[in-house]
Amino acid sequence: MCNRNTGAWRLSAQVLAIGLWLGVMAGPLLAAAPHLVEYSAYKKAFEAGDVPSALRHGEAAWQEAEKALGDDATTAVLAYNFARLAFAFPATAERALQAYERALVLTERGIGDLSAQDVRIGLTEVRLILRQNESTTANELARLLTERQRANVPASDLSAHAWKTLAIARMRDMDHDTVIAYADIAVAEAQALQPPDQQVLVDSLVLGAMARLSRSGPEKTQETIDEAIQRLDRVIALYPPQRDIDSFDPLLAKALVWRASVQAMVGTEKDPIDVLSLIRMSDDGRPSDCPDISTLLQRTPLEYPDNALRTGRVGAVLFGLDWKGTAVDRVVILAEPAGTGFGAATETTLRSWTLSQPVPEACGKDFVSFVSFTQE
Repeated sequence: MCNRNTGAWRLSAQVLAIGLWLGVMAGPLLAAAPHLVEYSAYKKAFEAGDVPSALRHGEAAWQEAEKALGDDATTAVLAYNFARLAFAFPATAERALQAYERALVLTERGIGDLSAQDVRIGLTEVRLILRQNESTTANELARLLTERQRANVPASDLSAHAWKTLAIARMRDMDHDTVIAYADIAVAEAQALQPPDQQVLVDSLVLGAMARLSRSGPEKTQETIDEAIQRLDRVIALYPPQRDIDSFDPLLAKALVWRASVQAMVGTEKDPIDVLSLIRMSDDGRPSDCPDISTLLQRTPLEYPDNALRTGRVGAVLFGLDWKGTAVDRVVILAEPAGTGFGAATETTLRSWTLSQPVPEACGKDFVSFVSFTQE
């Protein structure tokens, strides 16, 4: 299943391949060199999916190379390797910036075989993530990426992720047309990779959909709404069946809420409460004769938040329920439109729902559905 850190891991996978020559060239005589020991530990942690350990050993490998080798191609590779892993995590983004700066200095001096263009793109992207001189930095990243694109350099994890970061920055500026353009490039580049970078693909599809739906006035046409729906449907199709409420993927939940909110917005929902169980579990631990909970629901009307009612807001909330007997045992709001109050109103309403008959305990877990807020 996807998670928000997957993109960073896959980004560094290609960099890991760049660094493999380190162990080959070292030979048995240098096997105990500290930077090689740390690199070996980094590689093992990376392959095991141990993010904290990989970050720790990746940074240590670079720093040990600085001590032992100084201005050297190995130092450049290890600095770049650490930067490509660390840039996406808030706690290590500043150190990733330092690693990029070091890799760029060495590369510009002709030390090593890294692409100076790629190092500059990575360095500029992390500056944008850190919001350093945001407007100027976003323009510089757009320039670098456009130059790369015009030179017909093949898509990479680095370029796909950087286009996505640029789209996020433009979304903060409410520049919806530019967000759409950049997000669509990120989608195309993520899709072109082998295998496709699913995290960048999902993030960028959602960004493109959000930008289309955020348009107003004459720019918000049926065509743009249809394009947004198509992108959200692509996101939803990329995810496997979710196992339970607690592990429900947050980006999938967000895409589902946007999709349902579009339906509420265009008035395609006949029933204001669209009950559909989105958990498609195997039969593990669940009796085969569980009743269809949606047919047993005794529902009370939604309390529309006053502010949302007054401002004409519509939307949907994705929620999860656990049942105990005929009563609600637990409510989890999985996703809601920001700033509407729909989530709190949904939770209040759900607490009063009941079932017309009790269900076995094993059948009453992980019921997931929508509540739609629409105005006549």
